[in-house]
Amino acid sequence: MIGISREQMEHTEYIFVDFFDTLMFRSVHSCQMTEAWDRALARKLELAAGKLRDCRRAVLAETGRDECAVNYHTLCGRIWEKLKDASENISLGKEDFYKLSLETETCLEFGVQYVNREIMF
Repeated sequence: MIGISREQMEHTEYIFVDFFDTLMFRSVHSCQMTEAWDRALARKLELAAGKLRDCRRAVLAETGRDECAVNYHTLCGRIWEKLKDASENISLGKEDFYKLSLETETCLEFGVQYVNREIMF
């Protein structure tokens, strides 16, 4: 572990660190999180498993960008629009869909993350 003294911190405004695979680990690979999100949210919305995942992949393919480079609110809005275009019976409005998706994904992330005890104490 790298130690930083109070004197070194006195005039420091920011400290940049790598988070995943440094401070925190996941018990599953990040690509498995989309599958877990799909299953959990599909149950809540009474959709067929895989439908949300497919819409998410399609949105990302259309943007031509990595998922981390797409604003989450925008991503959810586009997924919702794809579901509506596919005549899926979504009882939630776009903003409520975003909130439920964010809540679901956040809970799933917290459930699979754990601290790297070699670095954090």
